[in-house]
Amino acid sequence: MKKFIILLANSQRYFIHALRIVIFTVFILFAVVEIVSNQGDYPSYAGAGVVVIIGTMVLLGIWFYKIGLVGGLLIAVASLAALIFLLVAIANKLHEPHQFFQFFSGLGPLFILMAGGLICASDCAKQIFREYVLRMGKG
Repeated sequence: MKKFIILLANSQRYFIHALRIVIFTVFILFAVVEIVSNQGDYPSYAGAGVVVIIGTMVLLGIWFYKIGLVGGLLIAVASLAALIFLLVAIANKLHEPHQFFQFFSGLGPLFILMAGGLICASDCAKQIFREYVLRMGKG
């Protein structure tokens, strides 16, 4: 049992790396859908470019922890902003009960995305702190 717990504890890094790859893939797919659904106009290219850059920052967090920290925090903040926007839209539709249920379908993925960004950011912060402590111990 002790070996199993140690195996699970050591596999956490691989889970977080897989999460980074999934977030990157989802962001790339979102960028493609954004461009295709808007018939390739310039604002859709700009929005897709921002999405690809943030997704790439999260993916680069595997090797470059500071970039991954910024990318994870950007995902968490963007998801929080989208959640607030969605909740305000729901609050505005409360007088029409048959219409506001459609907004609830978007809450789940946003919570998952925000949690994924925070997990990636916390892992990068932990690695940055670990490197800082090692540097201070040698100095």
